[in-house]
Amino acid sequence: MQDKRLIQNALHRLRNKIKNLDIEELDISDYNKGYLTKYKNNFDFYAAYYQQLILSLSLNESDINSSTFVDYGGGCGILSYFACELGFENVMYNDLYLTSVDDVKIISSQLGYSIHYFVHGDIQEMADYLKINAMQIDVICSFDVLEHIYDVPQWFEKAKEIPGEWQLAFITSANGANPMVAKRLKKIHAISENIGFEKSNQWKEIDTHLPYLEIRRNLIQKQFPNLEQNQLEELALRTRGLQKEDMYNKIEKYLNTGIFDYKPNHPTNTCDPYTGNWNEHLIDLDAL
Repeated sequence: MQDKRLIQNALHRLRNKIKNLDIEELDISDYNKGYLTKYKNNFDFYAAYYQQLILSLSLNESDINSSTFVDYGGGCGILSYFACELGFENVMYNDLYLTSVDDVKIISSQLGYSIHYFVHGDIQEMADYLKINAMQIDVICSFDVLEHIYDVPQWFEKAKEIPGEWQLAFITSANGANPMVAKRLKKIHAISENIGFEKSNQWKEIDTHLPYLEIRRNLIQKQFPNLEQNQLEELALRTRGLQKEDMYNKIEKYLNTGIFDYKPNHPTNTCDPYTGNWNEHLIDLDAL
């Protein structure tokens, strides 16, 4: 009960600080201005963060004031600010998108929070940083990131390189067992695969807006220029869900052996062929 009250009070303080923040005056990207505006205008998001911190504190056996909290794939930094407000001894913010890393330094300062460590990169860079600096962490939290990780089993293998004993608390809305969620996200998959999206102020330059199927077709044609058109079309369809290097390897093996040993394990899940970033990957809970 004490943890719940502590979290509720911290969340209330954070929400008020963001509510009073003059977002347009911040020298940050439009991408993160958009996300902060969502949190400023819609309090529904905070319920999920409340649930996650309840989970995190239940997993963490150390006192908050002597614990190190990691916000993995932190985006505009809400989890990091929450951890600071709760009183964690150390807070580490991590993200693959350098613009967000720079933005969160500005936002946290404006909110009056001191985030102790910033790590730009993916799980490997974070593991390396912790090993090089001989750091011990207590909990890794991640909000709506799991559904974008290209190779989840490989992610866990890399995470095992992080030294010491620590807890992991992921939360994601991409629950494949929820029929309403599945219906909504499958529509997004179809758009990503076949139509693409218009660029907006909240677009990350590291992401593509073109249809994934079109990108795969163009990449395959460039890498394997001697393919017949019908072969090209078939392979572009059959490689849905592969990052380009994996796609090239599968096709190379197929051309050498006649064996194509890949099949998408879901009817609509699809990823950016350049980066492997899944677009709202519906999670198979049993597999996870």
